[in-house]
Amino acid sequence: MKKRVLYLFFCFVCYPLFSNNILEGKTYSSDVNGLRQIIEFSDGTLKYTAYYDGDKDEEYSTTYRVEENEGISYLVLGKESEKWLAMLSEDYIFLYKEDGEPFFDGWWTGSKFDPTLFNYYSKDLFETDSFLIEEIDNKKISYPSANLGTIAIPYPWVEGDENDGVGVHITGLFNSGERFQHYLVFSNGYVSYKRPDLYRKNGRIKKIRITDIELGKSKDVDIKDTPNLQYIYVSDIITGNKGFTIEILETYSGSKYNDTCINFLGVYYVHNTSPLFDYK
Repeated sequence: MKKRVLYLFFCFVCYPLFSNNILEGKTYSSDVNGLRQIIEFSDGTLKYTAYYDGDKDEEYSTTYRVEENEGISYLVLGKESEKWLAMLSEDYIFLYKEDGEPFFDGWWTGSKFDPTLFNYYSKDLFETDSFLIEEIDNKKISYPSANLGTIAIPYPWVEGDENDGVGVHITGLFNSGERFQHYLVFSNGYVSYKRPDLYRKNGRIKKIRITDIELGKSKDVDIKDTPNLQYIYVSDIITGNKGFTIEILETYSGSKYNDTCINFLGVYYVHNTSPLFDYK
């Protein structure tokens, strides 16, 4: 990684990025390839149920608590026998075990989102001006634009600019047809199950400018300093057919490295007949 010239040392009190109040009383559901998974949070207890082709396949309950480590949130189950990395919004949740593959991604059953639609991720959805290539233990490691469409961790896109990436562009293209409204799905920073410290040590996105290439419409968007899911409405400016750009305007500085990272980017498709929402 590109080391910062000046190392930053600071002390702070860490508060949970999200408390039990956000999860308590909620049920999340995921349906993929015949496997339906349900996770319920109630009175400090997590209940997991899995159905395969309609038949109950697995069920268990355990206590849980939310723990934050360097900006990354985990669900700690039982007496710390298992830990899941969690990325969520009020309406959607990704859960990861140590292998870095998402084993659960699903909707809150009371969501304002339309669960019949979908978040879409693709390695071919975005291209970038640059990306970082570094050598660690005599091995070259790259962080290319394809990583923007990779929801497994830790596979962030990292800009390859000499500085912090301000001015670097990401180019995207998706069908902005009349049937759908679109939101960008944004997960900030370097996210690693085993190395949560890499989130703060590396830079994160603070502000971006989204511009329609054909029509020239643009807007600036502030990005929160969290890997949790952020949804950005873009159909108000992306109405052309030649794609769009995302320009990095500001960054949150890393405490050790002068790299700016994005965990992943995707698109959420919403039927035009569905009501729009202001994502908080």
